[in-house]
Amino acid sequence: MHDALLRYVAGEQQAAIQMTFMNWAANMRASMQAREAGEREAHESQRWQTYLEETARTHDSELEVVRDSAAAARVHAKGATEAMLRRWLGGDVRGLQASVVAEWKSLMQSLKKSARNKKCSQRLCVAFH
Repeated sequence: MHDALLRYVAGEQQAAIQMTFMNWAANMRASMQAREAGEREAHESQRWQTYLEETARTHDSELEVVRDSAAAARVHAKGATEAMLRRWLGGDVRGLQASVVAEWKSLMQSLKKSARNKKCSQRLCVAFH
């Protein structure tokens, strides 16, 4: 209807030019909207991918903390059991001396491990930034 009315009012050639321009403008708007939708989709996809990666890192670190605490609890229970057995097997004085030496060695090993972990964490933080 619009085409016929335009042809009648403006003439055949002018109507063809104007309709071509209107169709081109409509196609440009549609292509710009499609491109913007694609860009929004890509941005949203990247945002969710980043979120998933951060969540995975957080879960991994939390799991590592739980594993470390469980391992520490097992080591502590084992050490307490060994100390009691040493006292019982070697008499109180000798068993207590052996227990103190064993606990001191265990403490030194855990302090060394803690220092290594701290240095490693510091290096990673410096390397990351």
